[in-house]
Amino acid sequence: MEIDFVSRGQLILAGMSFYGDPFKDAGDWSAENEIGRLCKRFMDFKECHRTEMAALKSGDDFYEVHIYNDETEVKGFFEVFVGCALDRVNQPPLELSLKILPAGHYAVIALKGEQIISDWYRDLDVELAQKGWQRSYPYFFQVYDQRYRGLERIAESELTAYIPVQPASKTHLDG
Repeated sequence: MEIDFVSRGQLILAGMSFYGDPFKDAGDWSAENEIGRLCKRFMDFKECHRTEMAALKSGDDFYEVHIYNDETEVKGFFEVFVGCALDRVNQPPLELSLKILPAGHYAVIALKGEQIISDWYRDLDVELAQKGWQRSYPYFFQVYDQRYRGLERIAESELTAYIPVQPASKTHLDG
């Protein structure tokens, strides 16, 4: 897996969230798990509100953000947010929430085909440390653009994952 490092500005997203264990009822990468249901709910909303959404969003890319907390390790609970990027903070429809992701450094991983549904993130902290980096915030996001063909065509699909990072501290590298 190749990792590139970039600096990004603040990212403003409008979308919908789920909090809990998204895999409780169905496994990873299933349209029947809570992430799949959330994506469908957001896409249905976008379709029904095309004019409003066209005025708000910046491009057609779709973002999926995973936000971790103290309950993640213990209960498997985390927030999943799906949405689209905005050019600026606008007044979104009431049904949508905003997430403002901070500017900073990101590890960028291009995922293709079966890599997308693999456990690519399992050894990520070790790989980052070997390159002199560590995670800076407890979240990551994936960008679904025209290269993503859907679960039924995963072998033909590509997406990009962004993990916020900072230079590893000397004690972190030594420890």
